[in-house]
Amino acid sequence: MPLPKLPTARRRELANQVGVGEQYLYQILRGIGVASPALARKLNAFEPLLRLQDLRPNDWNDLWPELADPKPNQPQATAHQARVAINSEAMEAAHG
Repeated sequence: MPLPKLPTARRRELANQVGVGEQYLYQILRGIGVASPALARKLNAFEPLLRLQDLRPNDWNDLWPELADPKPNQPQATAHQARVAINSEAMEAAHG
């Protein structure tokens, strides 16, 4: 599934939220660049329309195998839970 087009104002806002340049985010959204796994998680946390599977089309199933076979009736993570998970991954990477 192609990534959705975001209005320019939302793209700028999202770029600021995740800490990347608006042009770099534009390239990711157009398929010219690929988000790192950590950036993909951040983007998905702030904009759920940007699915991890679409942000990392070639290796999402290796990175997030739980997305390949979702369990029925399993609750989805909230945006807060996603941010906590991102921060935890970042701290582990910094200290690992």
